[in-house]
Amino acid sequence: MRLKRSLAPLRTEKIMSIHLDADVDSRLLIREEGPLPLPLVSTIALLIDAAVLASTAASIYWNPYFRTLGEDAPPTTLIALLVAISLASVAAFHLAGLYRPNRIRRQGLQALGVLACLGALGTVLHVLSKMLTNPGIETNSWPLAWVLSTTAAIPILRSLWAWQVRQWTAAGRFARRAVVIGLGDASARLIAELTEDKGNDIEILGVFAERDDDLPVSFAGREVLGPISRLPAFVQRQPVDDILVALPWTPGSRLTDAVRLARMLPANVRLFPDLPDLTGGRVGASSFGGVTLFDVARRPLAEWDGVVKRAEDLVIAGLLLIPILPLMALVALVVKLTSPGPVLFRQRRFGFGNRVIRVLKFRTMYVDRGDPSGAARTTRDDPRVTPVGRFLRKTSLDELPQLFNVIRGDMSIVGPRAHAVAMHVGRLLYHEAVDDYIARHRVRPGITGWAQVNGLRGEIDTMEKARKRIEYDLYYIDHWSVALDIKIIVKTVLVLFNDRNAY
Repeated sequence: MRLKRSLAPLRTEKIMSIHLDADVDSRLLIREEGPLPLPLVSTIALLIDAAVLASTAASIYWNPYFRTLGEDAPPTTLIALLVAISLASVAAFHLAGLYRPNRIRRQGLQALGVLACLGALGTVLHVLSKMLTNPGIETNSWPLAWVLSTTAAIPILRSLWAWQVRQWTAAGRFARRAVVIGLGDASARLIAELTEDKGNDIEILGVFAERDDDLPVSFAGREVLGPISRLPAFVQRQPVDDILVALPWTPGSRLTDAVRLARMLPANVRLFPDLPDLTGGRVGASSFGGVTLFDVARRPLAEWDGVVKRAEDLVIAGLLLIPILPLMALVALVVKLTSPGPVLFRQRRFGFGNRVIRVLKFRTMYVDRGDPSGAARTTRDDPRVTPVGRFLRKTSLDELPQLFNVIRGDMSIVGPRAHAVAMHVGRLLYHEAVDDYIARHRVRPGITGWAQVNGLRGEIDTMEKARKRIEYDLYYIDHWSVALDIKIIVKTVLVLFNDRNAY
């Protein structure tokens, strides 16, 4: 109820008393222009991409080296094709997260994303060009030329733009100037989280106290600028973009007064949730049925993200199965000839929504020593593993049948690893040993994952390793993108040749 009152419409008599205390005329609260808007980075990157995509497609399409235009080729068809190319490419880049300001500065990640998106679009473009042009016009070579030229041109121009963005960032042109209200645990936690994130471009100018008595000189490494009554005068002298209110949500707190005062000033007012055990520092607000609510968790891979993720799984699994089927047949034959028992091993593991799925693997243990429940961990030089099985586990060839799990919809190519239902950490089941364990099951498990490519593969023999894996799994869920999946797949291939933790 107190939170509701703090966000209620302002009352005139309260505002006037605060103005008198602050000794500031609201008509004088005129600030200088702020820094360059951060969305400008994404907008210019989008315009660069659109210009390159359209101009390159047009120049190649009309180039006689790639094709010969007949006099009867309708201009409207060509224009429609070029517009479709540009829009589809920009949409693919957006879905891959290539327009996020922090990623625009990272050329390596951009190059991987651009290559993947344009490769897929080039295939679609080849089909479209056949459908939209006259049968007598040869169009086989220009989609490939377009993919190659844009793959080279876009990263080069993006690199130049990234260099300019870094120059502006170093000069403070994108910095958002903020002040914090509060001298408690919540404000200390807020300042620590903002300081640890080196890519957020937020400059904390100082901290205001909610009370007037016994103020320290500094707090959490920032200057204490005085009591909250001095905030309006400070904003008048020093441009401020964001006022961050970090006060306890408890009776007796001055949260209500702080929010009302801050809302009078020409700045964004943001309320930091004093709920560390529930939000983990991640919270947002949304309108739900006309009511404003705080979001402490969001469903991952919702709406279009889920569609893109599933399409990615089907395309990659389908493309991999074609060349890998002969290898899988050879592995199956070797397993069958070297030890008695079935070729495939089926194990009950946790899947999406904490449901139990049956994961397929090539059998790597002797039949009479295997443990379908997964309660007994596999250790280095485990006597239960066959000689052939040791090689298969070392090279991860035993996991190839999981591609069928991906096609069936039980798993993804990339995601948190599927754990056996009876998996233990010490004497406790995994979900009993680690808080937030079940949160990793909000997405489908993967054949490979963010934890595995960061060295967390193999035996889980300590509580610290268990917690670290869950931390990486939850990071992946919260930061999913097509570009991150591509990065993990590439790192997986590299890890396979230099992994000492697989056994």
